[in-house]
Amino acid sequence: MSARVYNAVEVKQDLYDRIPGDGEFMGMMGDTVKGVGTMMLWQYDASSTAAHDEAAGVIKPDLQTGNGRWIRLFNFPVSNGKRQITVSGTTNASGNLVGTFSPAFSATPNIQANIINGSNTQTVKITTISATGFTVNVTNRNEVLGLLPTYTNVTGANLDIIVTEK
Repeated sequence: MSARVYNAVEVKQDLYDRIPGDGEFMGMMGDTVKGVGTMMLWQYDASSTAAHDEAAGVIKPDLQTGNGRWIRLFNFPVSNGKRQITVSGTTNASGNLVGTFSPAFSATPNIQANIINGSNTQTVKITTISATGFTVNVTNRNEVLGLLPTYTNVTGANLDIIVTEK
């Protein structure tokens, strides 16, 4: 069994400037500035002849002649240290999507909710929010000529929600 070497570089240019050993892993902390952009995990493959293509995740080091390429394995979104979760679901008969946080947030988080494939008469509003959970309500505006509008709950509305720690 061969040993694997794990290292870190600050930015993508550091991958161009280095000729590593076969199988070496490299954690990259930003595209052009450390901590800005996407963190990535790369592995060096000494036998690779893949065409150089940063967007596809292949980097040929500048000093490399012949075989050998950095191959991107994973992207890790940079969250600036804030906890963030996504929720998808459908509203119940009361027009509500109710969620709980486990574990709870230390303070009331920020919630952004979107109706997927909704109509232009549907509205979404966050009716309750706390460090432990939330309720989002979807209604449909019904208009009758000459009368004030009425609102009915929307059952089965598809929602995507992003919750971010403040």
